[in-house]
Amino acid sequence: PVAVVIEKNQVQVFRAAAGDDESEDYTRVMTAYSQTFDRMLHFAARVVGPDGRAQQTFDDDDAIDGPAFADFILYADDRNRGVDLPDPAPGSVIESVFVRRQRSPELFAYGHMFGADVPVLRSRFTVEVPDGFVIEHVAEAFGVEIESKPRVEKKGGLTRYVWERRDLPALELEENAPPPSTMLEQVVLRLASWTDDAGTVQRAPADPEALSRYSDALMRDRVQVTPEIEAKVRELLADVGDDPRARARRLYAWTRDSIRYCAVEVGMGGFVPHSSADVEKNRYGDCKDKANLLKAMLHVAGIESRIVTIFADQWPEPFRLPVLAGNFNHAILLVDLPSGPVWVDPTTRTTPFDDLPPVDEDRLALPISARGDPLTPTLASDPARERRASTAELTLAADGTAQGAFTAELNGFFADGVRDLLLSEPEARRPAAVAKLLPFDDARVTRFTVDNATPPEEVTPALVKGELQTRVSAPIKAGGDALVSTRALFRPTLPLVAATRKAPVVLGPRQSLVDTVVLKLPAGAGVTRTPAPVEIETAHLRYLLSWAVVDGAVRVTREQTNKVRVVPKAELAAFVDACARVAAAEEQKLVLHGGDR
Repeated sequence: PVAVVIEKNQVQVFRAAAGDDESEDYTRVMTAYSQTFDRMLHFAARVVGPDGRAQQTFDDDDAIDGPAFADFILYADDRNRGVDLPDPAPGSVIESVFVRRQRSPELFAYGHMFGADVPVLRSRFTVEVPDGFVIEHVAEAFGVEIESKPRVEKKGGLTRYVWERRDLPALELEENAPPPSTMLEQVVLRLASWTDDAGTVQRAPADPEALSRYSDALMRDRVQVTPEIEAKVRELLADVGDDPRARARRLYAWTRDSIRYCAVEVGMGGFVPHSSADVEKNRYGDCKDKANLLKAMLHVAGIESRIVTIFADQWPEPFRLPVLAGNFNHAILLVDLPSGPVWVDPTTRTTPFDDLPPVDEDRLALPISARGDPLTPTLASDPARERRASTAELTLAADGTAQGAFTAELNGFFADGVRDLLLSEPEARRPAAVAKLLPFDDARVTRFTVDNATPPEEVTPALVKGELQTRVSAPIKAGGDALVSTRALFRPTLPLVAATRKAPVVLGPRQSLVDTVVLKLPAGAGVTRTPAPVEIETAHLRYLLSWAVVDGAVRVTREQTNKVRVVPKAELAAFVDACARVAAAEEQKLVLHGGDR
């Protein structure tokens, strides 16, 4: 089967585009396509001036055609085609049309979003299906399935499905919100069955289990065990013993550390790994290549495993329809140990065995197997595992600055983060990068060391120790007062959320933060007022803030546990109230007195 995809857009410009970065989305008329699956049939664009006359027209001869893939991909056959338009005058209308012919449409999901970050007068999605072809479709908004029935018309040998929306307001972009594409209403469809030229009805995978079996058939011959792989496994396990977990852990760490990430994705190479033999020989590959090589090495060691496809992101994308392309952007591995399955992601550079980075946690993923596996929840983020505990013991000077020693015990993704910056940042930038991992506001790290800095085989905390400088208050003068708030010591840990917010709040992985500052006061200075302790407990978080004065020093401890990853729209009022209470607590002032003149 083939599909003909027609994209038509008409945008009216109401403001001058010059110097406006957001206007680039409308003055750049582009479409993406694959050299393997698509053939561009037609392109045309024009700018109609405020007076209704066509000022500029463009066609295939004017089009720019160039590579279009992310910077973490070495090469792919995806491309962009279109034109960059000169800045149109306010009141102008930009029109464009692209037509492409796509083969193997059963591999893909086709979708349309209703709305944009500008007002939309009309948005229409039309699908024409010949007799003998059957489509399936779902609609969703904010990642939740909704009902959206199309208008259905029969004409000749075609069935036409039409979804249309009018007068849509602009999507308001807010901080810590899901991606705009998930907040808009959208319809997603796929080709479920079709009649081939011989009159035989062909069917796409009917459900996730069938898609698992279909993917296994595509990938099965890519697991190739060579003498070189067998020799490498023997070498790596020579001193490990017979414990399956220890053996799997060693092979995982070697794959993570020794196979460079390098993506070459051409045609089905976007969905199917290169052979394990090639990846072992070349010592590079993308996520599915690394997972597939580890699968082959584990097999040599007598341990079975399953490649797992997953959508890795901070926002949990839903599984929509059982198609090869559209539900997943990443591949990891599920190691089937006698003690139970263990999730691993050999693409990461620092995450240990039996742990996952935050973008893999709290997801529905699809293990690939010949029997056909169902959608399976990945490892859940856990505040007991994703934890930072820090202490700074500082001496406050009369000018309001403070300096001293700090320690931070980092677990989970916090530990991964410090190890990753040691691998990626030049030495001169590392102190500033470490300061960003710490909770202390406006701190300058002057010296630091990291214990357990090497990416470990198994979960191991990282311990960061060093010295820092920061500003805590205004100068403390004899006979005068100076104020210190929590905000002067710690960076905020919650986003600013307005009462009028409309979008869910993405908090990131569930995590625990326990941070303390001990502030030794200057000679003669004292405390005349200490803020009251604060304790806040809701369905979304637990927050504690305490102040104490002991032996001439102020001790401030802030504890926070994020219990959820995402605050849904229905629970925003309670979360907004909690954020306001936290913000008020952190603005309370400790009053320092500079002593007698």
